[in-house]
Amino acid sequence: MLEPSCVVAMCDNTVSLCHATSLEMLGSGPIATGAALLCLGRGASEGKICVAKKKSLHFFRISEEGAWEEEKEMAVPDTPMALEWHGSQVAVGYKREYCLLSLDSGESIDVFPLDAKTAMPMLCAIPSSDELLLRLDKMGIFLKWDITASR
Repeated sequence: MLEPSCVVAMCDNTVSLCHATSLEMLGSGPIATGAALLCLGRGASEGKICVAKKKSLHFFRISEEGAWEEEKEMAVPDTPMALEWHGSQVAVGYKREYCLLSLDSGESIDVFPLDAKTAMPMLCAIPSSDELLLRLDKMGIFLKWDITASR
């Protein structure tokens, strides 16, 4: 778990752990470089970090020694533009769609298409809830994290 006196920061595509008041970098160096987005884990994934780099997601956790180490990497079909993480799922907003990714199986569930010309993906996990808020054109859609693909 992160100490309350620490901040996970992204600057110039570099993700680092910093002291909350002095903003001095903690640890032996940056957690990741080449980062486009980051999100913190919620629920069962609390204390972990997901970093988006071009067409991949990198998942980090704190080792027993207190250093950040990469736990998993997943290839994704496009560059993520929005991320939220809850338990074993990551919601990803791409230019043309929203998807839910299962970290356990690697399965991707398409949630909603987006009009790349008019919509910018936006995601927000609702605190103390099992819901996710998506922006779809000019309205918000609430979605349960436990959605399953209809077959």
